[in-house]
Amino acid sequence: MAEIDKDAPGYEMWMLLAEDLVKYVEESGGFPRPTVAGVGKWTSHQRKLRMEGQLEEARGAWLDEKVPGWDSDDKHRYGLVRRRR
Repeated sequence: MAEIDKDAPGYEMWMLLAEDLVKYVEESGGFPRPTVAGVGKWTSHQRKLRMEGQLEEARGAWLDEKVPGWDSDDKHRYGLVRRRR
């Protein structure tokens, strides 16, 4: 897996929100709805970036490894599907 560029603009904020997503999924057992302030809206935006081919490859790989399924349409649209453990 490629390493995330720690010198890239917004790196620290991106990592904080990425870790918030990991914590959210671990605590709730599911994925946040896009309407959830902070982590839900951020995750929805990351998903959009990936769909448009604009998400940095290393960031996408990090999310894929830490939160498998984070970019699935159904999980983000409805927030109802639980993460497999």
